[in-house]
Amino acid sequence: MAGERGPSARIVEVEKDEFIKRAEGQKKLGIFGIDDLTEGKAREIKLQLLVQELEKYNRGWEGNSRQCPKCGEKQLYKGDQPRKLRVTGGTVEIDRAYYVCKSCKHSSFPMDDALNLAPELEQGRLRERISILGAIVPYNQIPELSIELIGMWISACTVRRCLLKEVELLTSECPVKELKPSNDDVLYAQLDGFMIPTREERKDKEDQGYRESKVATVFTAKARVEVSKDRNQITDQLIAAKICSAKEFESVFKDLARRSNYKKASRVVVLSDGAKWIQNLARRVLPCVIQILDYAHAKQHLHAFAKLKFGESNNGEIFRFVDEMKGLLWEDRAPEVTRRMFELAGEDPLLLREAKFFRSKQQRMRYKKFRAEGLDIGSGAIESLGKRIGQGRLKGAGMRWNVKDVNPVLFFRAALFDGRVKSHLRYQRVMEEQYFQRLVA
Repeated sequence: MAGERGPSARIVEVEKDEFIKRAEGQKKLGIFGIDDLTEGKAREIKLQLLVQELEKYNRGWEGNSRQCPKCGEKQLYKGDQPRKLRVTGGTVEIDRAYYVCKSCKHSSFPMDDALNLAPELEQGRLRERISILGAIVPYNQIPELSIELIGMWISACTVRRCLLKEVELLTSECPVKELKPSNDDVLYAQLDGFMIPTREERKDKEDQGYRESKVATVFTAKARVEVSKDRNQITDQLIAAKICSAKEFESVFKDLARRSNYKKASRVVVLSDGAKWIQNLARRVLPCVIQILDYAHAKQHLHAFAKLKFGESNNGEIFRFVDEMKGLLWEDRAPEVTRRMFELAGEDPLLLREAKFFRSKQQRMRYKKFRAEGLDIGSGAIESLGKRIGQGRLKGAGMRWNVKDVNPVLFFRAALFDGRVKSHLRYQRVMEEQYFQRLVA
């Protein structure tokens, strides 16, 4: 009978690099050679143990028929089908019982479900490592680097495929991460945009193909920890990044706001560089929000005004003007700064633009009041995050991205930095444990 056949799992290949192969032919070895030799033996033993464990599943055989997981009718056994699984160290092949529903025609492999197999060839820790590697290292550097880091040659196409599939699993399976602010805590939201080189169709001669990725982070004041005299670290936050319009990003930011449980916080503060899309978005999504213009950006606009007015080479006048104006801003005297800028601007359209910027942001530049209330006035967290998410991976020499490919990478990197990837890996193991606890019960 079909169910009485011996379990079937076998080793297809033990993957060994050139150093392992060379070490196996030597009688005496140094420490590197011994390390390589034992690595090769460890891979063989691992795959042998893996086969032994896979054979315990008896191909996922559940009899000549089983209940259809889709419609509840009867699925009939239609024979066995093989499948290869690539894991760290090599490749194994298993036979799996194949069932088809006589009613809805739904087909299934119970063993695939029992093992929690991904649709790809790569499985388990190998799939995890490949995905994380692809989110950190440029694709074209991975084939050689993978030999050193994973001990196996992995193609750039494989990394891209695994990463995109992992993003699908993250969005469909990963538990929702939330913040839990206390009623005496301040919730901070910071938003910004950074440019990514793309292959998008050029709009005009000035268009170099760069498109803005919008990025947002939400965290509580209590999650900000001082790690040195001039440096803080955020221990828990929510992050999102995507190339899209401000309108499309609104749904992304709404999801962050919902998961932040902002209504439980004592106050909600949005820190930004003053971009209109951020101000409008914050006002629509977060009612009663306190909006603060990043103090460093206010100083940048002062410098821009002074260079236009006095000339870029006139450092003495520039620094005297900026020092005086930023001192006034520090003491909540933004109206005086604005009035002075309009007096100096005259009819110059560029100077008037900077002066109007300050006039429109006066309520967001009450830095003395904000400091007295214990609120941050700097958006360094989002500035740093934009560089880590974008420049660290997406702006290498010669890189150009298709938006449909770069957005999943942005998503995965955001999930990597805010802990969702780690939670997803833990979640998969917990699901496996619960699955087998139900079987035993």
